[in-house]
Amino acid sequence: MIVSLQDMKNYLGESGDDSDTIITSLINSAEDELVASTGINLDNTNRLGTVERVIKIMVWLSFFADRDSSKNTQYLIAERDRLLTKLEWSGSNATT
Repeated sequence: MIVSLQDMKNYLGESGDDSDTIITSLINSAEDELVASTGINLDNTNRLGTVERVIKIMVWLSFFADRDSSKNTQYLIAERDRLLTKLEWSGSNATT
């Protein structure tokens, strides 16, 4: 995984172990979606910072936005889309 479970839990503000399984699943799904939508190779990219940010945003949106209508997701949706486009057009060998 590009983003570790603990790093993702810190990003989400989750401290317990109750959500570990779902968070791990969401990380894996986000990585799969990222590869499918951009075509980049996660094992051979020097855009790691951007990749990590996109994965964190995608997991956050899946973890909170689908079940909490009070969260303001518009900024994160726009940021996710911008970063995905950037990754898609830059290719896996572009510099950060």
